[in-house]
Amino acid sequence: MGILINNFDECITTSAIALHDFRKRNFDHKEWIAYCVELMSQYGLVSTHMGISAPSLKSEKMNAFEREFKKLDKVVNHSITSICIQATMHGLNENHETDLFSCNFDIDPKQNRTTFVLTISDSVHVLVEDEINQITTKLCDFFNPGYGYYYQRPAIHAPRWYACGVAVGLETDDLERTMIDAWGAKFRTSNEYKTGDLRDIYQVNLVMETHLNREAMPGVTLRSFIESDPFHGLLSVVDDQRIVWWIEVQNIAQVRDALRPSGIIVAG
Repeated sequence: MGILINNFDECITTSAIALHDFRKRNFDHKEWIAYCVELMSQYGLVSTHMGISAPSLKSEKMNAFEREFKKLDKVVNHSITSICIQATMHGLNENHETDLFSCNFDIDPKQNRTTFVLTISDSVHVLVEDEINQITTKLCDFFNPGYGYYYQRPAIHAPRWYACGVAVGLETDDLERTMIDAWGAKFRTSNEYKTGDLRDIYQVNLVMETHLNREAMPGVTLRSFIESDPFHGLLSVVDDQRIVWWIEVQNIAQVRDALRPSGIIVAG
């Protein structure tokens, strides 16, 4: 079995914030890109590569950041289906064998599925609670997501692809690969996912009242379950639509087992 979520041996890990289920469709791509570039600079990184996918563009390959950024003036915003940005330290990791920092925007018009994921290598900087809150809050302003989570993964397992349900570096019979594939199938290629579902239980879960009103067990809502015992975590308001559910890593497995029978967890 491979390394399960939030259970690492000694290895280079990457922290990530993933957002899904956007409440809006008109995005100011330049605005969120400018924020991410500024965020990169705070950690001593420079955006070096960028890729854009849209029906009007002939190439979707990653190119020099400045070259790709100029294309935004030539592409209709709502036609863009994906944007990827990568950053490195000067003179280091220029081949992007391991992303030090990346931002990925993805929208599937056919399935009406949306995802944004920001990753930063823990070798560059380890995000702390206040930073996770600040970054998540700012990203919510850009995308108005209905769901999200913070996670850590080994860098060799392509953390940015995890959010989209793509397993990298895991054997076909690995338990975690099965969980990742299940998310990819339910979120991206079927109509099974709905607002209020949880992919899994993470240290940081961005939820809405739709989630908290779900039945966690007979006669008990998820909100009531969480608030019934500090072991189940803590709720913190982000804005008038979203709440962050924080839970200690060592408590995740037991809470997951308690909630799994309810069906609220779709891929855990």
